[in-house]
Amino acid sequence: MIEGSPDAMKAAIQREESLFDAARRLTQRAERNAFLDEACAGDALLRARIEELLAAEAEAERFFADSTAALRIPAGEI
Repeated sequence: MIEGSPDAMKAAIQREESLFDAARRLTQRAERNAFLDEACAGDALLRARIEELLAAEAEAERFFADSTAALRIPAGEI
């Protein structure tokens, strides 16, 4: 949880969003891990939060891919 003054909270959220956006663009696991190692610099809570966001995004992508595939099944085959 992000705590502090409103300005500090806003800055922390912006940093988190920026790191998430940068990390999600890295498709190779080793490259992403190296980026997070450096970007989070020992901040285990920040690292965990970014990894949670990345996992949630991957889960959402799988869900929508599966849903899209299900829509392509001819009605007689359901």
